[in-house]
Amino acid sequence: MRTREVAAIAGAMLLAWTTAHAGLVGHWPLDDSGLEAEDITGNGHTGTLQGGVEWVSGQFGGAALFDGTGQIQVASTPMLEVEELTGTMWISFFDVDPPRQDFFSKNDRFALSLHEAGNDFKVYPIVKVGADWFVAPGNVVIEPDVWHHVAMVYDGDGSTTYLDGVLDAETPGGGTLDWVGGLLTFGTFEARYLKGSMDEIKYYDTALTEGEVIEDMNAGLAVEAEHKATMTWASLKAR
Repeated sequence: MRTREVAAIAGAMLLAWTTAHAGLVGHWPLDDSGLEAEDITGNGHTGTLQGGVEWVSGQFGGAALFDGTGQIQVASTPMLEVEELTGTMWISFFDVDPPRQDFFSKNDRFALSLHEAGNDFKVYPIVKVGADWFVAPGNVVIEPDVWHHVAMVYDGDGSTTYLDGVLDAETPGGGTLDWVGGLLTFGTFEARYLKGSMDEIKYYDTALTEGEVIEDMNAGLAVEAEHKATMTWASLKAR
């Protein structure tokens, strides 16, 4: 079976779960080329590449590689400015310098950051409610050149971050997010740029449960398993 046929099967499988979830308002597989990142939900949240971003092989199909100067920008819409939200993605970084690298943010309301903690890197969720910032360090050390599934959930009472489907950090600060427009951004926040890759970014207008976060993660892993099985069968048939 040809590679593009396998990719089509994998993409269809991944889409099956995400499109079934009514809260999904943005999904960027990052299997693109050119200067735009397609939102396959049909909601029109197309991302625009800025600076040092290139298309490479990723965890599932393609991915976006950020060289420490680039970002993908998505214009804000009312669908993105909600009381509850969840962002999920796969991420891998390749350089520990600089010691703080932000990779998922919306204006100055929230961000996800890879942050040096001692000699280790961990994921930090950052949320701003009113004039107050709430930050909580993750518990799990992130190693370079390893793919991880990251999910940030905000339910109005605080934020919860999951790493590979397991609770990693919680911030206590809750309240209504004061949206003021601005961009949804992948690969940076306030000029703190990622040196790494991102794949399968999704934005939900609801707070996913832990079980739903695991389903989101496993949807991608099921695609990977099917891809490997299909490629193995194709290789056997070719003998």
